[in-house]
Amino acid sequence: MIQYFKNLSEEKPLQLILVLSLFLNLIAAFFAHGYYAYDDYFKLVEISWDWTLGKDTDNWFVDDYKENDSLRSVIYPGIVAAMLYLAKFFTLKPFYQMIIVQLLHAIYALFIPYFTYKITLLLSNKKIALVGGLLCATMWLFPFLSVRTLLEWVCVPPVLYALYLHYKNLDQNNWNVGLLIGLMLGVAFCFRFQTAFLVFGYSLSLLIERRWLLFFQSSLSFLLFTVIVQGLGDYLVCNMPFGKLIEYVNYNLEHSGDYVTRPVFDYLILVPALLLPPIGLLLFFGMFYNIKKHLALFLPIVIFFIVHSVFENKQERFIFPILPLVLLIGNLGLHTILNKNFWIQRPKLVKGIWVFHILASLYLLPIMTVNYTKKSKVELMNYLYDKKYNDVLVVENSDSDGCVPMPLFYSGDRLPVIELHSNWSENDQSLAKRNYELCFVAFEVKPEENLNPVRIDKMTQKIGRLKYIKRIEGSLVDNFRFKLNKIVKNYEYELYQVEKLN
Repeated sequence: MIQYFKNLSEEKPLQLILVLSLFLNLIAAFFAHGYYAYDDYFKLVEISWDWTLGKDTDNWFVDDYKENDSLRSVIYPGIVAAMLYLAKFFTLKPFYQMIIVQLLHAIYALFIPYFTYKITLLLSNKKIALVGGLLCATMWLFPFLSVRTLLEWVCVPPVLYALYLHYKNLDQNNWNVGLLIGLMLGVAFCFRFQTAFLVFGYSLSLLIERRWLLFFQSSLSFLLFTVIVQGLGDYLVCNMPFGKLIEYVNYNLEHSGDYVTRPVFDYLILVPALLLPPIGLLLFFGMFYNIKKHLALFLPIVIFFIVHSVFENKQERFIFPILPLVLLIGNLGLHTILNKNFWIQRPKLVKGIWVFHILASLYLLPIMTVNYTKKSKVELMNYLYDKKYNDVLVVENSDSDGCVPMPLFYSGDRLPVIELHSNWSENDQSLAKRNYELCFVAFEVKPEENLNPVRIDKMTQKIGRLKYIKRIEGSLVDNFRFKLNKIVKNYEYELYQVEKLN
């Protein structure tokens, strides 16, 4: 078996990489349910779902662009809505509709290891390209991200395609190539506005290398595409060309300090860590080898990295778009590093580093590839699916100042949700107006903690006697993250139903 894979890696390396990547992505598509972050669900799936129902949630379509709440391009949510339409054609419940969406993303994400291999092959040799492709296919976090509706990851394939076209046609002056590069960069920009820094870095590299024609071609194509797609698209949905982009920029400039703020060197630690040290460290420092030769790769990464490091609001997902790029260019530098005398004279150390990386990957990759994120919330909504007798859901968390938003898509209906937290009196009136004979109550509970009976008694006095249904637990990773970071509100749920009204 080992000899078979060795022969395959020598004879058909790209096929091996793609089959391995597809295998892991498909596992993630079928088992890595849920959603990673607020934005990749509530700003995408819920919105796209509402569009399939003919509704406009979150004010995506408004007459005055300053009143729009979405601040995002309609392009990718529209694509997700089309996927949901396709899934609904098979009359599947929402939980299985999302599996179809994830399957389509799993296939689309194959372009990441594909172009990683192809670009590396253009810049080095088959052996180094094989290592880069395998690293990209098996990096512990990549299959998990590949099935997410996450703009920070969805924007990567068109960027890689543009870079592949650049290096493949370095010695040619083909108008079609320059126009296609600009088109791909425009697609990435319309997916994720922050890729503008990657585009700027790429364009700057063309100016430094005096590739005037390619600079003009790609810039013209990029501008035309964004004007037609983003500019016109914004005009149609919010009555202002580039209205959503303008408000997105204004919002981030005004509210950058309202979110997660971390030190300026945060990403210096995070990027090598996400790529698994010590290989991750070598990949990171490998970027700085042969900069002149790899300028079209290096400058976009560095400019993107610097801007996000200086910006106050720092979340780990913001840096995801450059992870495959760092791996790609870092892998080229890695082999330059390992060919230095220091490493050549220490073959056991080199072997030990690779063995450690393989063992760490074998430990983390299976966990993340089947990681069911936000499991308790998704399973709660999935349980309520098709419960036609359900009138309303009451979410109670009197131990906190707020409740976690519920992913209503999985319930199949926009059932009314009443949140009860530390200040119950604000909700007394809304409680009094409801008929709770057919009501569910979900108590938010910290993992490994029991529900305080006082909370049950208080709720019973408000709306009636409660019947215990089940406890809905979080995933292993969700609960572990909760222990590490209490800000991450990965609660579990004790579910009750009103048995008899007061």
